[in-house]
Amino acid sequence: MINSTYSYPMKRTKNPIESLPSTTHISYKSKEAKLLLWEEELMDHYSMNRSDLHKHFIRTHYHLLKAPNVVWN
Repeated sequence: MINSTYSYPMKRTKNPIESLPSTTHISYKSKEAKLLLWEEELMDHYSMNRSDLHKHFIRTHYHLLKAPNVVWN
């Protein structure tokens, strides 16, 4: 991890928001093309744009990871 190009895991500041990248690129392999279709369907279902959808799922699954016995509505 010392030679990593990612600044977030290694960089520690007083304000963690400062160490976050402003944009992130997600690569898809050709066999993962269905993921983009599923993403579009989820964006339509939840009435969210791509950014909001990803943030929503990250928040939801992070909370599930930390408190798996809590029922989320």
